[in-house]
Amino acid sequence: MAAGPRDDLVERAPLQARLRELLLAGDAALHGVGGIGKTVAAEQVARDLRDRFPGGLLWATLGQEATGPALAVLLADLVERLTGERPGVVTPAQAGQRLGAELDLRPPALLVVDDVWTAEQLEPFLTGGAGCRRLITTRVGGLLPPDLPRLEIGGMTDAEATALLTRDLSGLPRPDLTALLALTGRWPLLIAIVNGMLRRGVAAHQLIDQVGADGWVALDPAVPGERERAVDGFLTAALDLLPEADRRRYLELGIFPEGVPIPDPISGSLWAGTGGLSPADADELRTTLAGLGLVQRGSEGLRLHDVLRTYLRNRLPDQELAQANRRLVEMVRPGSGGPWSVLPRTDHHLWRHLAFHLCEAGWWDELFRTVTDLRRLAVQISLLGVAAAVADLDRVPDPRADALRARLSRGAHLLHPIRPAEALADVLLSRLAGASELAADVAEFAAAQRFRPGLTARWPLPDVGPDSLTRVIAGGTGWLDCVAVSPHADWIATGSSTGVVSLHDLAGGAPARLTGHTGSVKALAVTHDGTALISAGVDGTLRWWDVAGRRQERILWTAPGEILACAAAPGSHRIAAVSGGGELIVLDVAGNWRILSHRGTGKLVGCAFFGDDRVLTVSEEGAVTGHDLRSGRRKALVTEGKALVAGFAVDPAAEWAALSGTDGEIRVHPLRGGGEPVTVGEHRGCVSAVAAFGDRIISGGEDGTVRVIDRYGVEIAVVRAHPSWVTGCVVGPDRRTLITTGSDGTIRVWDLSRLAQETVGGPVDWVNSCAVSGDALVGGGLDGAVRVWRTDDPANSPIFRLDGPVRRCVSGAGGRWIVAAGLTGTALLTRVGEEWAAEVLPGSAGCAAGPGVFARWDEQGGLEIRSVNGGDVLFRANDRPVRAAAFLPRHRLIFAEDGGSLTVWNYRNGRVQSLPGGAVRAIDPVGDRIAVIRSDGVTLLGVRGARVLGTADFADGPVTHGAVSADGCWLATTSEAGELRIWSLAGLGGAAQWRPVAAMRVDGALFECAWASDGLDLYAAGRRGMYAFTFRAPRAVPAQPVKKR
Repeated sequence: MAAGPRDDLVERAPLQARLRELLLAGDAALHGVGGIGKTVAAEQVARDLRDRFPGGLLWATLGQEATGPALAVLLADLVERLTGERPGVVTPAQAGQRLGAELDLRPPALLVVDDVWTAEQLEPFLTGGAGCRRLITTRVGGLLPPDLPRLEIGGMTDAEATALLTRDLSGLPRPDLTALLALTGRWPLLIAIVNGMLRRGVAAHQLIDQVGADGWVALDPAVPGERERAVDGFLTAALDLLPEADRRRYLELGIFPEGVPIPDPISGSLWAGTGGLSPADADELRTTLAGLGLVQRGSEGLRLHDVLRTYLRNRLPDQELAQANRRLVEMVRPGSGGPWSVLPRTDHHLWRHLAFHLCEAGWWDELFRTVTDLRRLAVQISLLGVAAAVADLDRVPDPRADALRARLSRGAHLLHPIRPAEALADVLLSRLAGASELAADVAEFAAAQRFRPGLTARWPLPDVGPDSLTRVIAGGTGWLDCVAVSPHADWIATGSSTGVVSLHDLAGGAPARLTGHTGSVKALAVTHDGTALISAGVDGTLRWWDVAGRRQERILWTAPGEILACAAAPGSHRIAAVSGGGELIVLDVAGNWRILSHRGTGKLVGCAFFGDDRVLTVSEEGAVTGHDLRSGRRKALVTEGKALVAGFAVDPAAEWAALSGTDGEIRVHPLRGGGEPVTVGEHRGCVSAVAAFGDRIISGGEDGTVRVIDRYGVEIAVVRAHPSWVTGCVVGPDRRTLITTGSDGTIRVWDLSRLAQETVGGPVDWVNSCAVSGDALVGGGLDGAVRVWRTDDPANSPIFRLDGPVRRCVSGAGGRWIVAAGLTGTALLTRVGEEWAAEVLPGSAGCAAGPGVFARWDEQGGLEIRSVNGGDVLFRANDRPVRAAAFLPRHRLIFAEDGGSLTVWNYRNGRVQSLPGGAVRAIDPVGDRIAVIRSDGVTLLGVRGARVLGTADFADGPVTHGAVSADGCWLATTSEAGELRIWSLAGLGGAAQWRPVAAMRVDGALFECAWASDGLDLYAAGRRGMYAFTFRAPRAVPAQPVKKR
């Protein structure tokens, strides 16, 4: 981010006036050669318009080297400027989406994107932020969007150049002024250097003679060769004014990254190491260099124009560049000789750029140790975000670094600041656990955390994802409906429910967004040479996109209804598409002519090529038909099935076709030689995506899983692929990569060979409730299953299933009975030997367990208490629905109503006590206290008279549930944000100082938590499954032995 407008800028009035006019009307751009004054003009106008943008000024300086995660870091800087918190992102697209979303929430701001080199760099800055203004500076005018107003900056006018050249000078003969303006080409960068030399006492005629000694009299900055010659000439003249040692120190500034300020302590350390300069000497040299126009000096330190940096790096041989970096590293190394993780957090340059200097120094072993050091990584992520860590890891081609980078990328959205700050290390550990390449590092880092309070995962987290998942790409906003990959695997295309087709460059960079469809894009196909992308939409259009130009070429077909599928021939430019009206069309897009058109009676939902001359279509009812393009003949291959078809795939040899249905089944039909179809029904809900892969079938659907089966119906693998619906899948051209899309808006890239080895017994997701049941754990969720886990093992066993979701589970003492409540039924499960006997009662919204009794309640306010062993039912009607309840001693039940009131009901004598409550999420009696957990805080009541013992508010947002540990010391809370926090109940009442002592963040909402009946083991039920943790309570650090002298 720029330091801000400088006070010594020479006004370029006409340029500034025109630029202000453009910016007040909309976005604008400046383009021109390097050093021509684009940044200065942007600073001038930003200063003038500051009051017009109540959202403030945001400034990002990119440079040629800012790509991939390094570019994401710059975008994250802006998000932090707006929100005070760095986002958990690793790609520019993710960071750009977050920045755009934040800009949309705020008053209009002026966003300056300075020194852009490529369209891919610019793209993420153009996302969202409809109310802000963008000013872009670049030396490459061709990268700007065609409709973006722009100004081209040339050399200064004579008046402007004269003002800059003669600044702080008493006078300059006209002939000398004219000659110097010609020699500098009115290029501001050179004029500033000339002004510095003249103010230093150099005679103008002497400078003219020196620079023009070889007959050169005028510069045209638009000619690259002349620019380099001019820079060399004037810098040589300027450096001749310095002693040899000072010239050497200036050249050493070329070791720093492009476009970043060089803090005074860092340049001082460098020069102390290379030249023995004292702090006073270093400060004097900075002043001298700034006076000569060779650097800019500001509050952040020295800034070096990239044109001058290039000159310096060209003057220093590679060996000397490496040596200077080594001296800098040695000088700033922690004084204790300890690891880089102990650097002061205020050393921002080193936290951000240490890996760059180690790389430039050629110290590869230390670079690897540094960027993979988990202690340093945890601090770096807290300071700079996960993108900075991934950018450093990109410098190291090593399997361990690759594994670390993959885990960080997959968990990036969770790796952002949390309270307490130390808990980020626990979140990081939870994301890295299970990676065999990192096992030793993870164990060492975990051991270092043992003296502070924290949470440790007791079994693998259900949301980490399998190791076969290699990459997660943010696909944009909205549901992604389909996916295609190029023949060379260099880009992925997706179609969304918003009608946008996106092209994602797998080498990095922001996606290209192709607009034109007015409804959901249902299918994509790529021509055999990868030059054209075809899209089919519910708007009834089939469109041809030029991939290289990132633009629509033309509309190939307009159908009266939806176009639901399209396919490309394997060896020609033939395209097939089918519509909901039953029409098949085959086109040659190269020749722009129609090969075949046929209309049937049923809705067609899929099509595929077999060779270049045959097309297979499938109707919604499951009828597969072959179409011969040469003869025009058609042949019925498969008759209609029993369920509506949602997906269609054909093996390359056209020996079989796989049809996936809305009923969760996949039917594999032989197309040659007869035989019976094979049916596989492992998915829950609609199977919307299917792909053929050799003799295997890959499928995905509503249940969020990807499954691999062979053509004979044997299941090979199943993984939890997306947190929601899997909408598309395609096998890459290398036959080793699978790409999936989901309704969550993400693209996920998988290693097929690893995926085939990761079969699990069936993913369990969306667990609504959990309760400790003796030495076991019971939970129920969205699928209606009641499951039992061993407390030391993530494996589970379903013991009963309701017809609808389980809303709440509770367990009796010793785990002898369980109650599972759901709106479709309430199950009382009693253990009989190794089995569970079930009694099903009417549906309930919730339940609570007591000594031999349980309570259940409906959504209308009805509340009843039953004995587990049968007998009378006690009923109470309430004005509002019950939200939480718990049993108390002496036949009492305390419950909270939807309206916020608390009631203590003695269900034996009917006495009632009313108390204020609030938005109660849970009630948990422990010992002689009752914890009433509200969405915004907790109140402790005494068990005897329900007297208030203490209260405190949560400062970290609303909670969904809470539970008190068996010893009564600790409160655990869950949240929709997926955060599990531990709070101390000791001395409750000092709300202003009440802070969590430990925390964990997981992927997806958490709904409930439960402590073990003894000890500090803790369980949480959430959107992605069941979690198990152990809480490390605070303890004293052992005293270190005193060393004898």
